Amino acid sequence: MVLGDLVTLQGGGTPPRDESRYWNGTIPWASVKDLGASRLGSTVECISPAGVEASATRVIKAGHVVVATRMAVGRASILEVDAAINQDLKALVPRPGRQVHPSYLLHLLGASTAFLERRATGATVKGIRSEVLESLPVPHANYDEQRRIADILDKADAIRCKRKQAIALTEELLRSTFLEMFGDPVTNSKEWPTETIDALCVRGAGLVDGPFGSSLKPEHYVDAGVKVVRNWNIYDDHFDFSEFKYVTPSKFEEVRRSEVLPGDVLITTKGTVGDVCVAPDLGGPAVLSASGTVRLRVPPDASFLPEFVVAQMTTPTYKRYLHTFEAGSAQQYLNLSAIRKMRLIRPPVEAQGAFRTLRLRVRHVHADAVVAHTESALLFSALVERAFSGGSSC
Repeated sequence: MVLGDLVTLQGGGTPPRDESRYWNGTIPWASVKDLGASRLGSTVECISPAGVEASATRVIKAGHVVVATRMAVGRASILEVDAAINQDLKALVPRPGRQVHPSYLLHLLGASTAFLERRATGATVKGIRSEVLESLPVPHANYDEQRRIADILDKADAIRCKRKQAIALTEELLRSTFLEMFGDPVTNSKEWPTETIDALCVRGAGLVDGPFGSSLKPEHYVDAGVKVVRNWNIYDDHFDFSEFKYVTPSKFEEVRRSEVLPGDVLITTKGTVGDVCVAPDLGGPAVLSASGTVRLRVPPDASFLPEFVVAQMTTPTYKRYLHTFEAGSAQQYLNLSAIRKMRLIRPPVEAQGAFRTLRLRVRHVHADAVVAHTESALLFSALVERAFSGGSSC
């Protein structure tokens, strides 16, 4: 059985943008950007009844599944409200006499992303034809069986989503706690003392970039040895351990100026500019790569804690402030002279220490939440595989 045996596909359209009477009406109008969750209860834009007629679309009843056939191919949601759709979506409407559970369809589409993406065509924007969607294989299951499978997958998906939300909540807790304790570090509403990074360097901080290009090239990498920290190891308040390059101990001695020690503040300066994290203990010596990385070592007088520096440099307002120092046209980058001009707030070290203690506790909770989310995601994937691969049912 294929999807076209069960449903008909209904398309949509976009009213002319230059006719104001077609827009800002009372009818939700869905596009790909609205398909961010399994249920769609509201849309970014609405159209009028005249807009529905002008766009040759129709209003799809709540309870039907809509799926993207262009751009985010296969992304789908169940409508919780009656809504019109644009030309990049298709509504899956059960054929007369066919009973199809909407959640069953939704999970089927989620399990079929690879099938659809392999059949997408287009030079710039990928899309699939209606006949491709209609040819999607559907395991035979009566309505009661569909509902049973959907109920199991809905529950597993809800657990996965809640654990993902727990991760987001721990991250938000750190951001909101920082702002409550110290205020916006850019506007400095609490009037803390401030210093430029250049002033920190005068007081003994260390700001260095990676080795000169000819000093450390890809051909210098070896299978094991001293770790090389590259920009894709560095994310906002997170260090990625998943992949390293290595150099020999003798090469490390040549470029030791760019050594990375635990507690260094690491900053990306090319590619994804301005990601900042604290260098962890890497179990031995490490060095910056030749391009795209900088490390700031806080002054030895303990006036700044690295975790506090990272916390303020990863607030949304500081990120925007940091980007004002970028140079380059085709590709943006940060250089050392620009970083030296950046200003940091400097609350008492006792307050910084209190935040660091809280951060450590929240990070433990965050790590547990990540493990729980990973386990729930694996469980959900296994259940989906069993439901739609032709194996035993859930």
